[in-house]
Amino acid sequence: MEFDFRFSETASINLDIIRVIAIQNVAFAHGMAIMGIIPPITPGVFGSISFPLIFLLSGIFTSYSLLIKEKQEDYGFTKYFFNRISRIYPSFLLSMVFLVIIDFFFILSGETLATYDIFIFILNLFFLNDSVFNIPNFGSSYNLWTLPNFFWSYLFLGWLMLEKKNLKNKNRYYGILGTLAFMVIAVYLGPWYKVNRIGDTGLFFIWVCGIFITIVLNRYNHIIQKKKQLDKNWIGQKKINKIFLYLSLIIFIIGSIGSLFLLDLTPYDIEYLVILVGFVFFLLIYSQYTQVKYKERFKKIIRFMASYTFTLYIVHFSLFNYLTIFIGDINNGLLFFIGYFSSNFLSILIAYATEMRSQKINNFLLRKFNIE
Repeated sequence: MEFDFRFSETASINLDIIRVIAIQNVAFAHGMAIMGIIPPITPGVFGSISFPLIFLLSGIFTSYSLLIKEKQEDYGFTKYFFNRISRIYPSFLLSMVFLVIIDFFFILSGETLATYDIFIFILNLFFLNDSVFNIPNFGSSYNLWTLPNFFWSYLFLGWLMLEKKNLKNKNRYYGILGTLAFMVIAVYLGPWYKVNRIGDTGLFFIWVCGIFITIVLNRYNHIIQKKKQLDKNWIGQKKINKIFLYLSLIIFIIGSIGSLFLLDLTPYDIEYLVILVGFVFFLLIYSQYTQVKYKERFKKIIRFMASYTFTLYIVHFSLFNYLTIFIGDINNGLLFFIGYFSSNFLSILIAYATEMRSQKINNFLLRKFNIE
């Protein structure tokens, strides 16, 4: 079936809202935990609820982009690879330089960081940390355990979808596909797999669910369009929209209250992940076919905050960690607010030169390497 689905403006804004809330919640929860305001982060604490959301959104965004560009004859894996590198690496590299500096001052204060090592730093740049290779994260950046999961999943899905158009060299295609599949398994079966009974495998499950959501949305859109062609006065969509809205709200209540508090599930348990997928799926269908009139100012704010979420995810943890040297001299609550707002401010500065300019960086690289 041809993929001709496009997110409506309402659905697009709602996805950005979810992304902003998820990343800000991670920064908020990590900061509260590091400053000792809440217990250390463990599965079940409110900050960890955001991680499945981030993986689900990643699956949706990645597959949506690939399915649109897949049918373009001149768009292959090479262009996709440069697109991903442009989106991720400049911000990642500049943020890592910041982590080197902030951790250096942390060590100067008399603290120790066993993984502040040039060799570990280089391996982290290749997204090999927190995998079965037993390579730790660099310095204090414990939150970087998710980046290899995303990176190798991006490459695997991109190669799988884009290079199948050119199977002249099957050995090359399946050889590289097998290598990328091995890397995906290696990072998803990393250290976190040993912590709880689901671990990263649950996050891979919800990432794949994001792909299926995109495919099902396209199928559903075809059904709706056929209905409208057969009956131009068909008004069933409005009733269906209300049903999907109610379903999403009910599922959200069950997921956030019932499963996490009454059923004692964690955000990494399959039961909870299925509920989360249902909530996002029904909310997206409602958003896609319902026009919600957000104010232009609100939309600009949300899009701006969404434009530096990746950078914020990288830098916030080490910045909060550095501020712990002032505990005892400055109130913990005040330190938290300093860290939280400083993380956002620094992320905006870094993202302005990287994440927000990813398309320009991509175009430059394509011209530089003469890729048409």
